[in-house]
Amino acid sequence: MKTYLMSITKFSLILFLTFIFYFLSFHSDAQGISINTSGAASDNSAMLDVSGTNKGVLINRMTANQRNAITSPATGLLIYNTDCNNFNYFNGVAWVDMVGNALSVSMPDAPTAASHSSSQTQITWNWNTVSGAAGYKWNTTNTFSTAIDMGAALTKTETGLTCNTPYTRYVWAYNNCGGSASSSTLTQTTSSCFICGTQLTDTRDGKIYNTTLIGAQCWIAQNLNFGKYVTLATGQGAAGTQKYCYGDNPDNCAVYGGFYEWAQMMTDTITGIQQTSCNGTGVSQVKCSIPVQGVCPVGWHIPSHYELTRLERVLAGSDSLSFPYDTTTCYTQLGIDEGAKLKANPGFAALMGGYEDGAWSHINQQSYWWSSTQKNGTDGWYRWLYSTDAHVWRGYISMPSAFPVRCLLD
Repeated sequence: MKTYLMSITKFSLILFLTFIFYFLSFHSDAQGISINTSGAASDNSAMLDVSGTNKGVLINRMTANQRNAITSPATGLLIYNTDCNNFNYFNGVAWVDMVGNALSVSMPDAPTAASHSSSQTQITWNWNTVSGAAGYKWNTTNTFSTAIDMGAALTKTETGLTCNTPYTRYVWAYNNCGGSASSSTLTQTTSSCFICGTQLTDTRDGKIYNTTLIGAQCWIAQNLNFGKYVTLATGQGAAGTQKYCYGDNPDNCAVYGGFYEWAQMMTDTITGIQQTSCNGTGVSQVKCSIPVQGVCPVGWHIPSHYELTRLERVLAGSDSLSFPYDTTTCYTQLGIDEGAKLKANPGFAALMGGYEDGAWSHINQQSYWWSSTQKNGTDGWYRWLYSTDAHVWRGYISMPSAFPVRCLLD
């Protein structure tokens, strides 16, 4: 019986080997070994040449822990990492992926939420560091594949939101194995809606401003007075926010507000990043998708040409009016008597504070305000009023000049 079973086993083995060699051709010579169905010799450069049209080569599959347990791996040893779903090889020093990046053992945990801060129209989302994370992704929906790559940043400022509204956002940690298995849910409610006509306290320095409603626009009723006073000789451009005061007299800032060069005016006081011009100068003006906060308090921004044009239209009697309020002609008056109406508005306080363009001039004669609209690489657009004229005037001037700033509610 034993002899009989051995005979069957031998027969089965012979049959199996016959089957393999019938369907596959093994060719071995001084060049190398080839495995294929055509009988072709191996390539001159290969010790092992495997080819086929309906099958692949299955590399050993294991977890990262199993890979790390290999004793004295040879340089070039290749495995498939089932944790990271990628190929790893040993480069003689460490396990790396196929492009040479160092490997993490496993995917990172989801980050935990930190304290967020909010205003009426924006939320700064914050999260905590995750050990082993190479970066983080953030999204408005719980979808990792479409999330914004934040790099190593632990914060994301989201603008253009609605006041007194709850928001939910999502954040993941990732490394070269992929993203965290689940997201962390971030929740925050924007600040209560501001009631125009009430006073505004600038939380950055505690200064208090009146506000006024003109049409649908809510304006700070005084020129902005924020930043560290410096003289013209010192100049602006150091770290932080600097302001000039008319005539290099710091007492004048309390009356006429600060005077800002274009770059300083356009620089966000939180991030320290100079923001880009808002809108072009064509007659077909559109609202800014992201207004320029610049030196204004959070929730407020520097008015663009579009928004100043809306102010002029409302003063003329209708926001739907067109010519001449969309004109691109420089150094010309706009409309008829909008300037007189603005000066007569007790809530707007259009004081004749002058400006600086290499020297101080026109105090008690003219009012000036920057817009956030750039004419070209060297000049920015502004508006001004004459004490003896009823029009609103528009012009452009070199960016190192210093004008006051009037802020508008987002």
